[in-house]
Amino acid sequence: MRTWGGGPFENSAAMDWLGGLASGLRLPDLEDALQRGESEEERAVARAAVALVAAALGGTQEELPETAKRWLRRQDL
Repeated sequence: MRTWGGGPFENSAAMDWLGGLASGLRLPDLEDALQRGESEEERAVARAAVALVAAALGGTQEELPETAKRWLRRQDL
């Protein structure tokens, strides 16, 4: 897994997962990501999923990539 910063989306695992969200993954996929965490990649994805949940619940969206912001706008939360 490549990383280029400390943010939840500053690694290749989270960005690959986010690409899947953008191409049609749904809320159950988000729930699945939150329940994993055995490998470094799974933990990176879980951290990205937590950032999305926090933003959906009214938290900041500043550190979210535009793809994540668009995905949130399309959801019926």
